[in-house]
Amino acid sequence: TGITLTTTQISQGADPACKSSSCLLITTTLPTTAGSAGLPGANNGDTIDLSITLPASFNSPDPLAPYTIGVTAPAGNIAVDGFNGLLNLTGNVGTINVTHTLIYAGTCIQTMHGNVNVGQDSFFNLAQPSKLVPCSNTTSSDMHPWFNLRSSVGDVNVTLTTNSTNLLLDANTNNGKISDDFSLNIATDGNSATYHNPLLPNTNPTASLYLFTSTGNIAVNRA
Repeated sequence: TGITLTTTQISQGADPACKSSSCLLITTTLPTTAGSAGLPGANNGDTIDLSITLPASFNSPDPLAPYTIGVTAPAGNIAVDGFNGLLNLTGNVGTINVTHTLIYAGTCIQTMHGNVNVGQDSFFNLAQPSKLVPCSNTTSSDMHPWFNLRSSVGDVNVTLTTNSTNLLLDANTNNGKISDDFSLNIATDGNSATYHNPLLPNTNPTASLYLFTSTGNIAVNRA
């Protein structure tokens, strides 16, 4: 009881996640309990799951102006399945899963505590760059990552299909390991590991994939 759900149509700039001319903002509010240090739903077991099914026409018809899904979840998991477009997903405590999705440049997928998983027939669109700098709400014409996947405490797992391998991989973990199916020469220093080179030898890609975790492992798998 006491859970509220509101939907509001907003214009570009009214929320950091809104990159289009207009967006639908869906907000949930959970009650706080006295003595719960302001944590939503603490001590009373209140939870809410949102499952939103979008029409097929929402999948980006124009690669030069992809549609965006933006989600901010203070607590709980985020899952996106069967979408073509740009993702702006931010979690606090929970796992983020992306499946069967064509991911456009400018995408930011990040969580504070939890794993980030991109796989199951998902692939990155390497044909169309973007001036958006992922996870920064800025634009730039200079070299910058096309896709940014990160966790502060958790693993980052990516499975790449053949049409998503011509990219520059920038992978870093401060406390963990990097594993891969591409025979990469991973540099290690104590508990940290890093790789910054083309994923495939003898290539000069323009698309860049940034993977980061402060405490956790990174896995780059071949589909």
